Amino acid sequence: MEKVLQFLDSYIVYIFPIALVSYIILFFIRYWKAQLPEKGTLEWIPMHSQGSKPFILKRYPFEKKDIAPLIIITLVYAVIQFIYLGDTKAPQSPLIFNSEKSSITLELSEPTNIAEMFYFPGLGWSEKKVKDSAGEEKKVDGYTLEFSEDGVSWRKQTYMTHSYSNTFRWVNAELEKESLPTKYIRITPLQLPMQLLELRLFKSVDGGKAIIDPQTMKYTTTPLSVSDMLPVNPEVLGLFDEAALVPVRRSIMNSTIFDEIYHAYTAKQFIDGAEPRSRWGVRVPYETTHPPLGKLITAVGIDMFGMTPFGYRFFPALFGILMLPFFYLLVKNMFGKTIVAVCTTLIFAFDFMHFVQTRISTIDVYAVFFVILMYLFMFRYITSGYEARFKDTAFSLAMTGLSFGLGFATKWNCAYAGFGLLAMYVLYLVLRAKHTAALKEDKKPHYAFGMFLFKTLLLSLITFIIVPGIIYVITYIPYVTGNGSELTFSSLWKEFYGNQGSMYNYHAKSVVGSTHSFSSRWYQWLFDIRPVYYYSSGFDNMMSTNSTFTSPLVAWAGLLAMLSCVGMFFYRKAHIALFIFVGFLSQLVPWFAISRITFSYHYFPSVIFLCLAIGFVFDTFLERGEAHGRSAEFKKHIIIFTAIAMLLFIMFWPVLSGYPVIEWYPKHILRWFETWPIY
Repeated sequence: MEKVLQFLDSYIVYIFPIALVSYIILFFIRYWKAQLPEKGTLEWIPMHSQGSKPFILKRYPFEKKDIAPLIIITLVYAVIQFIYLGDTKAPQSPLIFNSEKSSITLELSEPTNIAEMFYFPGLGWSEKKVKDSAGEEKKVDGYTLEFSEDGVSWRKQTYMTHSYSNTFRWVNAELEKESLPTKYIRITPLQLPMQLLELRLFKSVDGGKAIIDPQTMKYTTTPLSVSDMLPVNPEVLGLFDEAALVPVRRSIMNSTIFDEIYHAYTAKQFIDGAEPRSRWGVRVPYETTHPPLGKLITAVGIDMFGMTPFGYRFFPALFGILMLPFFYLLVKNMFGKTIVAVCTTLIFAFDFMHFVQTRISTIDVYAVFFVILMYLFMFRYITSGYEARFKDTAFSLAMTGLSFGLGFATKWNCAYAGFGLLAMYVLYLVLRAKHTAALKEDKKPHYAFGMFLFKTLLLSLITFIIVPGIIYVITYIPYVTGNGSELTFSSLWKEFYGNQGSMYNYHAKSVVGSTHSFSSRWYQWLFDIRPVYYYSSGFDNMMSTNSTFTSPLVAWAGLLAMLSCVGMFFYRKAHIALFIFVGFLSQLVPWFAISRITFSYHYFPSVIFLCLAIGFVFDTFLERGEAHGRSAEFKKHIIIFTAIAMLLFIMFWPVLSGYPVIEWYPKHILRWFETWPIY
């Protein structure tokens, strides 16, 4: 029996991927068989004749019956999105180190053995080279920390780190193991200015450092409070004014994770504006490797809810929710079937990467949101018909351009989406020109193509270049005001122009050749080989982790669905498949030639088209079901597929949300491959 349990413990994890791959293969075998002509019928004749049909895409309307499922999906997902998103409270009142206050000294009411020290760094950080006991130089950051019993003789502790990588997160000072009485504590920053928001000191327990009871998850000793301090310097007591916010340990709920140390930090700088004290020795803004719009949107959340995890994750989460109605509308417009729109939207909503990337304060969520808008409005534009008047196409084209401009002002990667948009835009105009020429030759009424083309190109110039260009430049205003400069056209242009060069140099040169333990290449994204590890914390037998990767069902079935799109385009002249495939290629192919360090989250925009390809499979599956009188059977297949996608989300939710679970579960159930660093 023991050997059986050991065997299961070692190999149970492989059951799930094997079962999933088997299901995907069986699903597509059934799908591809359904596309073949029914034996004993003449179905092959109309299928064969489809090769001559004109390239026309049809747009299906959004109907009243779509309202209820769309609202339900959005609301249910919204509830799930905000569960375990982040604390709504965090230390807000900082102690400021500057030229007038270059260090602080705390005096305890009585000598005490200090076991632990937690602190919460704010804006600013320091870095300095010092010589160790062997005379060798090493790089340190943060503050020097010294203890004393008499205020004369000081014992130097380890450095309190305050680097860019631990701003706005709880940090343990990792004190040297000692049990000497301490009455005075001196903290001196290595550079000025600096911000320290909160401090928590713990007495040792019987000379040891065990301050947390693993059973109750409560402190086993009372932290030192203001009553334990002598008010030598009343301002210093401000470090203890938000003691109720000090957690038992750092977690995803109370601290920044991954690139939030750049994006949320910079958004906070934008909130502080041009006040000199907001610069903290760090350039304003700090994160300049992407355009400003995404950080400005995040800043609104910080302004509303404070510099808290909930505050800087609010708008990413909101945009993740808002993606769903627009995605639903796109699927409905493309395929016309409510069940396809519902199932495809659910699959996209509960894809792992969609969930994780929209709950972290980075800018990718905004870029993907605008990509969805771009393709929604472009689809509506190219399905307006070859005889539609300019006024009937203008809104969709203008919104496509505006969405593209907003996306580009968020992240340059949105330019990749522009390749797909341009391809469909040109194809539409060429086919419309041919259609108009045919009408003219047959002497039928037609709308003058020359005038239509002139108005279209003029509107394109305005909405794709001029208006987005103005918006793009305006987003650089915080660059000027953040550095205390006077806002003029000259100063704005200088900041704008200078940042374009620095962004290009960063992506084209600075990170080329860089390495990262969780980096991956584009061909690894296709098969879900290498997720990105955002956060991990272990305690007792519990584990809290957070990683981003595509749902295996979406990644693997999505690739087969994309191949089905290609096959159905050539085999059945399913023109809608070209729209999906072009969108997918435009997001993926540019990464083939990029040599800089890349990560799996760069695949996020491609997930949109993987889900659309799955929606295409659903749609063509149902069409064959209707043709063969098997609608109920084929609907069942689609519902089961969707249910599996949702069950996978539930199964992996702990390692997507960071919620603590028994460590056995992620290690032996969820780690399907050795390359999955999610634990």
